[in-house]
Amino acid sequence: MFEQLENNGDPFYDYSNSSELAFWDSFYYVLITMTTIGYGDICPGTVLAKMFTIIFVVAALVSIVDSIVDVSVMSMWSLR
Repeated sequence: MFEQLENNGDPFYDYSNSSELAFWDSFYYVLITMTTIGYGDICPGTVLAKMFTIIFVVAALVSIVDSIVDVSVMSMWSLR
């Protein structure tokens, strides 16, 4: 999805700010962002890609925190 948002450009700017981003570059960006490493070598250039990244990062962090809570609850129940 990030690849499509970057390659198609912004509807806010008449699709004039599109960039050529390969699938593997998009995959790399999403993986680095989701793991919160964030090297900064690839960054979103369109408004839609920036909004997607904000939503994606929040969802990834919520998912990771939820997984940690589930594991801790399961370990507490196994000790009983």
